[in-house]
Amino acid sequence: MALLGAFTQLPDSPLSQEDLEKILTQRFKGAVLELNQKAFAKGCAAVNKKEA
Repeated sequence: MALLGAFTQLPDSPLSQEDLEKILTQRFKGAVLELNQKAFAKGCAAVNKKEA
């Protein structure tokens, strides 16, 4: 999930961060959703942190 988050931050990524966040909420529920959302956000943040 973290890698998917990082992937959405690439300039040529076919899926946006918002697209994948919507998919997560459709695919997972409850605690599993929360865990996946946290991992996804960490992947996004890791890429953005390196660019700074």
